[in-house]
Amino acid sequence: MINDAVKVAKINARSMRESKQMDLIKSLATNPVVELLVGIAAITYLNKGSQSWLESISGIDLAAGSEYAGLIAIIGLQQLAPLAPAIAQGSGGLAKMLPAVLAL
Repeated sequence: MINDAVKVAKINARSMRESKQMDLIKSLATNPVVELLVGIAAITYLNKGSQSWLESISGIDLAAGSEYAGLIAIIGLQQLAPLAPAIAQGSGGLAKMLPAVLAL
């Protein structure tokens, strides 16, 4: 017969292990590199088999390239969003300095 303390210890250990696994999954899901790779894989999968006339002539797929650029821009802006107040303060200081620079 298993002691109640042992049962509680097993439950706590399993809970801690599951919590650590969820933290790992959350950190991977919010990692910009992982987001970028998943997005590229999705775009590649969705574009598979579709070939435009421009791509067949030039070999350059502008649609996929623009989708990749958009995806990179979205992830980049997502990473810059927490810095928005500091960026706004810096640009405000530059705006105040601009008339003095133009006067030179």
